[in-house]
Amino acid sequence: MRTLKVFAFLAVCLFLAAPAFAADKAKKKEKKKANAQVTGVITEVKKDEGKDTGSFTVKLEFTGKKKPASGEKTFKVTDATKFEKVTGKIKKKNPAPGSPAKLSDLAKDAHVTILGDGDSAKEVKIVTPKKAKKKAKQAKP
Repeated sequence: MRTLKVFAFLAVCLFLAAPAFAADKAKKKEKKKANAQVTGVITEVKKDEGKDTGSFTVKLEFTGKKKPASGEKTFKVTDATKFEKVTGKIKKKNPAPGSPAKLSDLAKDAHVTILGDGDSAKEVKIVTPKKAKKKAKQAKP
């Protein structure tokens, strides 16, 4: 009889704890979605007068885990937004060091990778391609 009470007590505890685990999962998923990484090409840059803030519009190429995207999205630039110029492909493991940049370095048709929180950008990486190596080989007749 005592073992039945123990099992009943444990079952009630698990039943009450299950919604808490589900809520944690939902919060993690929402947080991950809010801090989404987006890649695209800048179509428009608007800078606020006298401030280092503004907004820019990006034609989306990829979102998240290399999922193709379509459409345009406008991001707001705040004082907390960090800019960085990067040469070559951006790697998550062992990223190449970039040089500091500003909002004024953004230009139309520039490739960017943005870590955003909703409509505001936290980090903006301006990607410039590596210079192509010239092949010195000549065709044999």
